[in-house]
Amino acid sequence: MATMKPQCLMIRSRFVCALTLWHYIGCRAFTALLFRSSPLRTFLVGSRVKNSAFHAIMMFQARNRGQSPPIPLPSGRHWVNSSRRAQETIERHVEAHEQHCLQQLGGGYDHVPPLADLVAHRLCMADPNIIVDSLAELPPVFLQNNIWKWHPMPYTVLRQTILRLLYNGDAEGVEWDQSTSTGLHSNIDEWIIANEKWLRNADPVQWQHGLVRLEDAEHVFPDHTLTKSERTVTRPRNLPGFQILSFGGAPRVAIRPSTAAFKKHFDRMSDKLLQDLDWSNVLVAGGIVLGALLCSNQHHWKSSDLDIYIYGLSPANANKKIQHIFQTFSANLPPGTRTFAVRNSKTITFYAKYPLRRIQIVLKLVKSPREVLLNFDLDICAMGWDGSNLWMLPRAARALETGTNVFTMSLIYGHYLSDRRASQPQRVFKYANRGYGLRFLPSYVSSLETTEIPGDVEPPLPRDLTLLAEQIRTWTREWVEKTHHYPFKPISPMILPGYSLSGFSMLMRPVTLWEMGQIGELTILDEWSDTSSYDDAPAKSPDPEYPWDTTFTLTGFLTHIHARNAKEVRGWVRTYDNGRGRLEEHGVRFAYEICDVVRPMAGAPTLELLLHPQHDICLPVLLPCSFAVYANDLVSRAQATAGLKETKLLEPAVPGYDYVGVPGDEKEGLFIWRITPDLMWQQLDRRIDEVFEVLYSFRRVNADFDEEGFDEGRQAQLFAEELSRRDTRRTEGDEYESFARWVGKRPLNVRQPEA
Repeated sequence: MATMKPQCLMIRSRFVCALTLWHYIGCRAFTALLFRSSPLRTFLVGSRVKNSAFHAIMMFQARNRGQSPPIPLPSGRHWVNSSRRAQETIERHVEAHEQHCLQQLGGGYDHVPPLADLVAHRLCMADPNIIVDSLAELPPVFLQNNIWKWHPMPYTVLRQTILRLLYNGDAEGVEWDQSTSTGLHSNIDEWIIANEKWLRNADPVQWQHGLVRLEDAEHVFPDHTLTKSERTVTRPRNLPGFQILSFGGAPRVAIRPSTAAFKKHFDRMSDKLLQDLDWSNVLVAGGIVLGALLCSNQHHWKSSDLDIYIYGLSPANANKKIQHIFQTFSANLPPGTRTFAVRNSKTITFYAKYPLRRIQIVLKLVKSPREVLLNFDLDICAMGWDGSNLWMLPRAARALETGTNVFTMSLIYGHYLSDRRASQPQRVFKYANRGYGLRFLPSYVSSLETTEIPGDVEPPLPRDLTLLAEQIRTWTREWVEKTHHYPFKPISPMILPGYSLSGFSMLMRPVTLWEMGQIGELTILDEWSDTSSYDDAPAKSPDPEYPWDTTFTLTGFLTHIHARNAKEVRGWVRTYDNGRGRLEEHGVRFAYEICDVVRPMAGAPTLELLLHPQHDICLPVLLPCSFAVYANDLVSRAQATAGLKETKLLEPAVPGYDYVGVPGDEKEGLFIWRITPDLMWQQLDRRIDEVFEVLYSFRRVNADFDEEGFDEGRQAQLFAEELSRRDTRRTEGDEYESFARWVGKRPLNVRQPEA
């Protein structure tokens, strides 16, 4: 122990000096001094940080010179405003991302923290064993009052310290109140949320810090029993907060007892398709990892893909890595087995024959495995395997321990900087079927009583979750009884209009159906067990996924891809009430005239062929011509910054229709959005990502007119709603306000049929 104290004293001494310097020259001057350093400036200009953080510093200085804030958004009532609104949305989001990068370079603080917290945070970056021993020297009362503020602390250290205080704290006057909403469990859950905010800003080089390994299970699951075959975790009862989708939650969960045991079962579940893989810069994450970790209910993962992420590589090297993965996949197949690779705008998937696992490459360039895990929507999925270790976010370990996913508004809208994707109702119910419901923490429940929503004109629904849930349950039961052959006819969970996560009441409608199915009142069709988080079909696409079962054939699948691509534009070509099809204005009278250039999905027998230009993803999109000019210019500049060959992202769909230079923002064009192998990787440059998100919004709006025809005002309004959905949480500070709006949002009005 004596050898540890000098390290702690040295840490404290360094931070006292740093803190003194900070107060002496001031935050702004300190920043200027730091970035006038020639070596650091050279580093920033010569690296990928130039794309975001260095530019953010310049913007930070511009703001301090008195630059005016962004102008208000234009009205969404007219199509003429959509291009301007889209451009301003992109620029605002890019600026927010750059400021976020600047904050990361500054250590993640937007204020000067207390000296004690600075020292504690520095200590928390040490080896976990040093942290545990150092905290053991502190008075228990001091720890009880401060430990919940030390968010950089590894979760394993937090749980070890809590366990020690539970055993030894009584002698020194420490009491843990576990019976109220402010008790131990609430503190742990709130700490995990705050810790994840810190993890998002942490150094990607030291990505292991703060994650939980399977070998840490004895620390993070204090109530467990261990045998040679499994580790059984007893779950806490009567967790505080409000829960849904938690019928029949298991009181215990059995997981693999060691990393070696996990590897054995992972190899079996993956059909040994990754045998002899070079695991550098590769992480398998998500549901298949959870399936290999659990010791029961293996049937839930019978059809799961192997989701693979590439981290720490350039686009060119990432393409080489997926070539290696495809070669490994092919080499491990039974002799004579044919392969097939399929690409859409977000993934590449390798197929062989049923029931061999499909391998799905997620086309997102990330810096580290930690960044992969931070992207997951549901807590229980935030775990990954790198060939040697199983890694979990603290919230994933907590989900295993409690049997619940904790609700935050990131589940609805994604993280405000898009680091964590929003969820889908199918995924929420899929994991509810696997035993993981949703839990609203006491802080969220109590916030409904005090949160004021500025600008409210329509009276919101009651903000009592229990009361509101019962009202929706009653309504849903009555609706089902009057509209279906209840209880004899199987019912789709999507029978209720507006099946979505758009509001608490909208969510509670299918929740009620799920609950009725759980207690045997009716039969619910399983329409979510094989859903994908990366389907990029437009909204309202009627095409079911090609079945992955004994009927699967590569020939049939290729036919399905061609048919799906052909359907992409058929609805747009049909005649509306005004006697003309919308696409006829752009030189298209029949679908076959552009079907050969429309390619939402592409398939080929090898990866090399799939990445050939003839298999580029080509998506039709109707949008203002002025935005096409803006998007092409912005993406070209981003490609030049990244050292890539400049390409034209949007081109007229019909040869001879050159919209460039046509006066007037209101001019609409039919364009083909071409995604080349270089541009297929997300997070190459934030500017490209934001352009892509806006193009997805345009396509979702386009799809709405398959059924109801074209109306300029309605199209502009729908597009404005699409953009505002991403703008709902521009900052982290309005979490409770967003939650209150979400709870108070009125559900889609459905008329009750006559009895």
